[in-house]
Amino acid sequence: MPTRTRVWEIVEAARQGDRASRVFDIGILLLIFLNVLAVILDSVESIRTRWGPQFDAFETISVMVFTLEYAARIWACTADTRFRHPLTGRLRFVTQPMPIIDLLAIVPFYLPFLGFDLRSLRVLRLLRILRVAKIGRYY
Repeated sequence: MPTRTRVWEIVEAARQGDRASRVFDIGILLLIFLNVLAVILDSVESIRTRWGPQFDAFETISVMVFTLEYAARIWACTADTRFRHPLTGRLRFVTQPMPIIDLLAIVPFYLPFLGFDLRSLRVLRLLRILRVAKIGRYY
């Protein structure tokens, strides 16, 4: 089986009993819940004062994981017949609702590096919780 096909099976809906896909889904789900908890706790000033650097480090690591997941999905989507064409297939894939939500969840992290001050839009990271609905169909 080609690597791209296997990656697609892991990051998207795989056949029943696929252990790697299930472990991946559980890991992403756990990271989503931890991020939601971190955003909530980070909004409490006394907690932010004490644990701010740890929250920032956790956010950085999480966004790296979510970015790699997003990139893997875009790279591997051509294994699906709906997205077979290398260019138009990927464009079709990234305009689906879940990839748009994924992108909205990670873009706010990167915008300050481009000179944008979007601290007031930190709540956009909560969009990641919508991934729960997608993962829920595996169980």
